[in-house]
Amino acid sequence: MPRRPQRLALWALAPLLAACLAGPLPRPDCPAGSVDDSARRTAILRFLSSEAARDLSPPPRACFAPDQGRGVLAGGVALLDPRESDAELAAQLAHLSVHHSDRLGDGCARGLAAALDSERRAHKAESAVRERLALPSAPRSPLSAADYQARCRR
Repeated sequence: MPRRPQRLALWALAPLLAACLAGPLPRPDCPAGSVDDSARRTAILRFLSSEAARDLSPPPRACFAPDQGRGVLAGGVALLDPRESDAELAAQLAHLSVHHSDRLGDGCARGLAAALDSERRAHKAESAVRERLALPSAPRSPLSAADYQARCRR
């Protein structure tokens, strides 16, 4: 005798539906080779919560790993070098927040023009935070444009 397919009772989906309606899904864990440091992340975010930084996009989750240069996005997570000061990392996170909100993927998901515009706006956001925190100007490197151009040719 053939088995009747079991029907999934809608009530069985209630916990999943409740979790979805309760708010955003949990943020991803830190990538391999990086660590979570909630106290440090909180200190950095304090620098970004001022009036001057209110127009910034919500920052991505920040994890810490040495040798990250000026920071990098990996899978939606900002990787920051823990050896830098909190103020420096706040400025870098302001920059990365723009790229994160633009959802450019590897920089070319929306094309070269969008990547270069994102870089221009990210530099402007970082510069505003640097000025407010009395940090040296953000280095502007022609390598960032060259980097986007090289990646967008693939």
